[in-house]
Amino acid sequence: MNKFEIKQVDLAEVELLKSAYLESLTAPLDGMWESFANMANHFGFFDGNECLGYAAINQEGKLLQFFTSSTIHSRNAFEQLLAEKEIIAAVVPTSDSNTLSLCHDVQRGVQVNALMYYEPNEDSIEPVDWPTGCEFQVLHSNQLDAAVGFCETTLGADRNWLTQYLTERIQGEELFGLWKEKRLIATGEYRPSRSQKSFADLGMIVGNDFRGQGLATSILMTLRNRCRDSGRSAICSTEFGNRPARRAIEKAGFVSRHRILDFQFSEPD
Repeated sequence: MNKFEIKQVDLAEVELLKSAYLESLTAPLDGMWESFANMANHFGFFDGNECLGYAAINQEGKLLQFFTSSTIHSRNAFEQLLAEKEIIAAVVPTSDSNTLSLCHDVQRGVQVNALMYYEPNEDSIEPVDWPTGCEFQVLHSNQLDAAVGFCETTLGADRNWLTQYLTERIQGEELFGLWKEKRLIATGEYRPSRSQKSFADLGMIVGNDFRGQGLATSILMTLRNRCRDSGRSAICSTEFGNRPARRAIEKAGFVSRHRILDFQFSEPD
């Protein structure tokens, strides 16, 4: 069994390997899950001065990405990584067949975390008829406070984090709002992928008092049209247990063929 030096690296040091990882997948990776991996600690597999692979491990000690070049035996690197870093869990997309197989070999439990969705065809999308008094438009910097307040109330997320995140979305013209009589009742996101140039991630949030009216589906259909206009294909994801979101996404014409799986391994000796 080959032994590698596994040492922490900066994200930039494995940029080419991460691009190769994305190209190896059988389906695009949802942007949220890609960002989780990019925020994790990265470790390179070194043979001398050459980095032949990498792993992304988050603060909880979960493996979020694993990739090796074709010049090394991935099983050897995987087993060495699990032993040295005492990894007992992993989060893996089913579109990553190599890591999926390696995790299945050592798993002691597995469950579905999320569903990944894509557009199955190029059928035309009918224009959306918004309810009377409603207007869907891109949000501007002077509407940031309204967006932060809406998301804070609806999601219960940290206000400081929301301010930073939504500021970035507004600056990129990636955040939309559905207004009803000057009240923000829903938001939608259109985020062109910087690493997967043919795709854009979509998302939506509907206020608690306005759910069950088909607004989420209408937002996604409108943003799908925006993707078409920009020459990109739309992708999105949702938690497995979020059945209302799953229904809205599927009514908007999306199909799920891949999952994000949570693996549990044996505790280290």
